[in-house]
Amino acid sequence: MLLFFLSACQQADVKINDISNSRFSYLQKKLNQPILLSDNTVVFDSRPQYDYMMYSVPGAIHLLWEQLVANPKVDNAIVKGDKAFYAARRLARLGVQPDSEVVILGKDELGQASAGRLAWSLLTLGFKNIQVTSLKSMSKSVSPFKQRKHKSTKVWKPNVNYQFEVSKEEFLASMMKNDPNLIILDVRSEKEFKSINIKSFKDMYPQFRSQFIPWTRFYKASGRPNRNLTKELFGLKISYDNEIIVISNNGVRSGSVSYALLAMGFKNVKNFSSGFKSLLNRN
Repeated sequence: MLLFFLSACQQADVKINDISNSRFSYLQKKLNQPILLSDNTVVFDSRPQYDYMMYSVPGAIHLLWEQLVANPKVDNAIVKGDKAFYAARRLARLGVQPDSEVVILGKDELGQASAGRLAWSLLTLGFKNIQVTSLKSMSKSVSPFKQRKHKSTKVWKPNVNYQFEVSKEEFLASMMKNDPNLIILDVRSEKEFKSINIKSFKDMYPQFRSQFIPWTRFYKASGRPNRNLTKELFGLKISYDNEIIVISNNGVRSGSVSYALLAMGFKNVKNFSSGFKSLLNRN
């Protein structure tokens, strides 16, 4: 039974027929469709605890991306190995499995960094059917907070074959490659970019190709990935087949953009999770 119907915003006239089938085809297909919430849909609310307690979509589960990482103050990287099982156990206690249909809510357009980062984290654990949107776009469907009882499920084993991120060592090695197919995409704010940016490393690593686009441009006001940006990316000679490494300061905004790019049809996207700050750390 449908609970809510979220009208899809108009999409750009960008054809995606030339995108080969991949494990991300569900993201690309869903991006063209309205968001439908059924009794089986798992809704994750990624807003701060206070906002969630004040009002939320009925039945939504409060979950932050940080809760899937053992210690986000130390390591923002992908959840794998023991950390992956830690995350899987937490999600299993909530009754959520990789084949669950998931919708993630952010606070507003700027809140989509955390929502997109959570979506990216779930992709790294093997989830497939994930959509993000903002609570504002669901404003007619909110209600006072209601506690929900969740039935736990068996702990499942994360199973991922796609490389979602690069390490610091891999990132630095990539900058040494004279590979015209590689793009390093800086998605920080304009102020941060003007202060210091990846081009500062050109003396040491002269080979790499980079592009700056603020992360907010990858999401629409509705909180959904902005396919309208695809034509501009093509104009910058960034195609579906380019290898794209996304960087922000701490791997949160870049993780959010990585999810958006995969949903937009780009096939080879990796997040530099340790972020720009790790490049400035000499330790």
